[in-house]
Amino acid sequence: GETVPDINFTLDVAGTISGRVTEADGTTPITNSSWGVWVCVSDFVTDEGFGCTQPAPDGTYTNSGMPTGSYQ
Repeated sequence: GETVPDINFTLDVAGTISGRVTEADGTTPITNSSWGVWVCVSDFVTDEGFGCTQPAPDGTYTNSGMPTGSYQ
């Protein structure tokens, strides 16, 4: 219930990886309903998983909330 001055901090911005999953023709989307596809993100160094998502009907996906790093 009170204001405390001179407290400073920063928050890192969470990373987002997005893309589109397609068949070999590069056009036809692969969706969860067509092949049971999941897109999963792991830290490249530690192999720690940061979640999986199912592509939308147009094949697009977005995984977010990862800290800065290299992913596979």
